[in-house]
Parts: sequence; structure tokens; C-alpha cells
Amino acid sequence: MLAAIAAHLVSLAVFVLIFHFLKPFVWFALSSAPYEANAKQLNPDSIEWLVIQVGNFLTWLIAGLAAARWAAAPYDKRAVYVLCIILLAPPLFTSTPETNSILRQAIWWLGSPLGLLIGAGWYESMQKTRLSLMQGPTYKVPNDA
Repeated sequence: MLAAIAAHLVSLAVFVLIFHFLKPFVWFALSSAPYEANAKQLNPDSIEWLVIQVGNFLTWLIAGLAAARWAAAPYDKRAVYVLCIILLAPPLFTSTPETNSILRQAIWWLGSPLGLLIGAGWYESMQKTRLSLMQGPTYKVPNDA
């Protein structure tokens, strides 16, 4: 679980640095106007809010990959499930985005836990595929009796 949290923090720091570095350039390319920083809370119906939510999902996806990779020898799914439950708690105590879009509400509520679960499941499926490729094909020989 510590590997997942560490991977999330590192990937989040990288995402924030890249996002804040590229935001003025992308803004200018799309609107042909200089970027103006907005000190207010982001509008949940804006593209910028959605990009931040996608970045949050991707950082938790990386955390899920790390949790599955550096877990104990037999991959223990309980740590991932406990972390998902922990991730579902903060939205209960904070204000929800003021939007009528059910999709954006779902992204806000479920982005982090789903990213973690998908990342862990993805790594587990990659490991199963790798093991099956290492074993080689198995052929059944019919009995000649």
C-alpha cells in the first residue's frame, strides 16, 4: 500500500509540473488569447476541470500498477481494496462539484478508486499473460485406444 501511495505522489507531482508548464501554451493555441490565471474555484463544466480529473485518474492508475507490482509475493488484493475504501471517504466530507452532469459527478466520485482498481487489475492481467507465454502452448494428444 505504501508503494501505491508513493507512486501516486510522485506521478501527481510530475502531472502538476507538466500541467502548469503546458497550460498557458495550450490555452493560447486553443483560444489565441493570453492565459489568465483564475483564482476562483474551477467550474466543473470546464475542460480544464475535466483535464485535472483525468490526470487524477491516471495518477491513481499508476498507483494501482505500483501496488500490484510491489505487493507481497502472492499479490494481496486486500491492500488495494482498503485503499479504495479510504479513497471513497473524502468525497463524503467535501462539497461536490456544482454541476448537473451525472457523468462529471461520477468522474469526481469514482475516478480515484477506479483508477486504482484498473491499474492493479491491469498489472495482474499482464502477469498472467506473461506467465502463460513463458509456459508455452499445451497440446492434448488424443488417446489411440
